[in-house]
Amino acid sequence: MQTFILAGGFATRLWPLTESRAKPLLTLAGKPILTYAVEAVPQDMRITVSTNAAFADDFHAWQKTLKRGNVSISIEDAGHEDQKLGALGAVAKWIREEKIDDDVLLLAGDNFAACDMPSFLKLFRGNPLVAGHDIGSKDAATQFGTILTKEESGSALQTVTSFEEKPAHPKSTIVGTGWWVLPRAVLPVLAEYAAKHPDNVGGVFEEFLRRTIPVDCFIFR
Repeated sequence: MQTFILAGGFATRLWPLTESRAKPLLTLAGKPILTYAVEAVPQDMRITVSTNAAFADDFHAWQKTLKRGNVSISIEDAGHEDQKLGALGAVAKWIREEKIDDDVLLLAGDNFAACDMPSFLKLFRGNPLVAGHDIGSKDAATQFGTILTKEESGSALQTVTSFEEKPAHPKSTIVGTGWWVLPRAVLPVLAEYAAKHPDNVGGVFEEFLRRTIPVDCFIFR
């Protein structure tokens, strides 16, 4: 399995905080948010961090602070928001150019999740897998993408039945975290979907469901 971390956004809604600094490099308790994501990934797993040309120097400087050597930086040739490939487009480009034929751990580089990564990965059984956080409040869930599931008897996983993007009236308190596992078998589906919807990472999981590809969910609280 290889890891791909999405860190190419311009976070214009957070300006001026992110006008000259990438959102994943903002600090949380004295450490860049992105560093937490990298530290969660098993040491023997190769990591590619995808960012944009505007923040390339900052990411290369951050890379030198890491205590692991198997982290590479992929620079998207985009200096402005309107030049971006899109998050899913960046994943598809990496898969195509690097000829990726492995399962992929896909992470949002600007999210912090207090979840045990080895426990999450241990539950991967060949289906697309998402990590969901039980936020405990439907009012709070309106600010997130929510996940509807059904329980599996005797399993730590639940089966995803549908997704809702920032619903006004959520049916679930389980929200997406930006942790996903893509089995190699679905990478062609991702490439096909990304060609038409390059900025919709979550949408590809809805596409899996439309194609009757089961999607698993690991829920942490």
